[in-house]
Amino acid sequence: MKKAFLHNSNIISPLGFTTSQNFKAVCDGKIAMQNHTFNNTNYFAAVIENKLLDDLFTTQTRRDAKNFTRLEKMSILSIQDVLNNSGTDVKSKRTLFIFSTTKGNIDLLENNPPEIAESRVYLHETAQTISNYFGFINQPIVVSNACISGLLAIIIAKRLLTDNQYDNIIVTGADVVSTFTLSGLGVLGALSTKACTPFDKTRAGINFGEAVASVLVSNRQKNGRAEIVSASSANYANHISGP
Repeated sequence: MKKAFLHNSNIISPLGFTTSQNFKAVCDGKIAMQNHTFNNTNYFAAVIENKLLDDLFTTQTRRDAKNFTRLEKMSILSIQDVLNNSGTDVKSKRTLFIFSTTKGNIDLLENNPPEIAESRVYLHETAQTISNYFGFINQPIVVSNACISGLLAIIIAKRLLTDNQYDNIIVTGADVVSTFTLSGLGVLGALSTKACTPFDKTRAGINFGEAVASVLVSNRQKNGRAEIVSASSANYANHISGP
């Protein structure tokens, strides 16, 4: 049985566009939470500036930013950084792309530009759009299991590698702040009107943030950062919405 190792990674968030930038920002105690207004209600969230994202996307890809959604642009930049530093052949039949997300391009429901096909709101269409950009040969796998989506995508990648179905798998997890997500938790009264204090007895709720993270999971041990030794998942099917 082959093994699975974590290799090159990238994080894109309001704190930076590389893993090292994000790590340094955290070490320096920086935060990206800012006050926003939604439906006449103040809330705190960490959101990537649109102009900054579009400028970087246009510069690095030489593509028109209008032809891609915010989620797609963030994902493409993240994956490109991993590929640039790993030399992975995306056109190999032994390379796979796994896309992990909870809501994907859900913001298209509120604002669908004419350049973007309506079908891109579907998760498989989003994944295929990103896959087509890079020229992956294999059909991408979409993992969407709420909060466990990212971890489950890594588990699936490990299983596919140890079963010798692939040699290299790019795993990308992505979600953005949108009116849809804010509405859902806003109705539940779960959003804080100030920066959250999770361990405080007087805490008032949570804050939203958006980010994309990508990692190369490979059966190559050389240059591997860490080995995925073991992993499992379970579904107790207790209640459709209750905790």
